[in-house]
Amino acid sequence: ATAVLAGGRVADFVLFGGLSLYAVAGCAAQDLRVLRKEGSVGTAFGDADSSLEQFFASTAFVPFAAVLDGRQSIQDIVREVPWLALGGGLVVGSFVQ
Repeated sequence: ATAVLAGGRVADFVLFGGLSLYAVAGCAAQDLRVLRKEGSVGTAFGDADSSLEQFFASTAFVPFAAVLDGRQSIQDIVREVPWLALGGGLVVGSFVQ
């Protein structure tokens, strides 16, 4: 997004927008392959199919969709945020900018 703002050319939008769409499509394709149990994609869950199915049932591919659906709560999200890393990144980013 910042490349589009900085460059402002159509080529920048096409390049970085295309890369973003490619990344999202790749993530969705990997999830689909795991759900189909093709065995061609490794997961952190190992052979425990039930834990992977529970993970997919309690989370969402779209950010905050699980919260809107009621599968997760905002307290879960607040607990999972690495606040120290976020604060440090904001401080460093403000100095770099």
